[in-house]
Amino acid sequence: SDIYNYEIDNYADFFVDPEIYEDLKQDFQNEDVIISNDGKIGNVSMITLEDKAIFQSHIKRIRPKIDSNISPYYIFLVLSSFVGQIQFDKFTVIQTTIPTISNRVNEIMIPLIDDKMISILSNEVQEAFQLIVEKKKIMRKIIEEINSMFITN
Repeated sequence: SDIYNYEIDNYADFFVDPEIYEDLKQDFQNEDVIISNDGKIGNVSMITLEDKAIFQSHIKRIRPKIDSNISPYYIFLVLSSFVGQIQFDKFTVIQTTIPTISNRVNEIMIPLIDDKMISILSNEVQEAFQLIVEKKKIMRKIIEEINSMFITN
């Protein structure tokens, strides 16, 4: 539920102490593609420098290998398209109470198209995420500003 409109909710329902966040040291990095693999399967987002979150087992991280020439932005785009959604539906299993894709997420295929088109599309998605980052920065600044007006010394 904390992934919507291709982004991570920075105003989640629950927060943890910063020490817990630091202690967990989860290996999530800028430009990691994340997908929900339980419940509402196939919600896709990408981690930005403005995101700080703790992920539970219902989130899978996808990160291209270092020697790969495939862009995380292209992976994000394919998983967000009907190609990704069809595969999410194909690999989903309904358990007693909740649907899951479990480790079958590893079976999802990312079809390749012309390198030039991959580059163009990846650049457009990257630009969109830069705007999301800017929006998050501005909102954080505005909220901090209004909060400071309400705090009495």
